[in-house]
Amino acid sequence: SLIPSVDKQLIKGIDVLSVYSGKPIPDGQKSVSLKITFASDTKTLAPEEIESLQNRVIKKVEKAGYSLRK
Repeated sequence: SLIPSVDKQLIKGIDVLSVYSGKPIPDGQKSVSLKITFASDTKTLAPEEIESLQNRVIKKVEKAGYSLRK
């Protein structure tokens, strides 16, 4: 619900690819890899639209207190 709230029309799916805990991840934390599918029912998304969606998702996740590895 955190990520889909960015754009319920264009975020079509979120899949967990992997979950890891252990070194070098701090105790009590875990690393989660996600695959997010962006798509429109009416058009092909332009690269700029996809980049904007990605940036909005990143900002939302960081604002919620999660750190991202890049």
